[in-house]
Amino acid sequence: MCVPGQPGAAAPGSAGEAVAALRGALGWLAGADATALSTAEQAECALLSGPAGLASRLRTTRLTGPAASISLPLDCGTATDTIPAHMRRAA
Repeated sequence: MCVPGQPGAAAPGSAGEAVAALRGALGWLAGADATALSTAEQAECALLSGPAGLASRLRTTRLTGPAASISLPLDCGTATDTIPAHMRRAA
């Protein structure tokens, strides 16, 4: 778990370093088995996720321009002519 002031958890020196760290973390999370995460790790992910999550709140209140827009679902599936039920409910 990452805790402020934790040894070895130095703040990024630039925006590029911060983006690289986020990409690495998101890549790890994308490949992680959610059932293998501890309860604390699942709670931390839930805190950041979704339209009411911390990441969304920071993005919409701290950024400007297109980056400050609402979160949109990523299109990572196979192209089809139908909209899956879970996506229809999301709108």
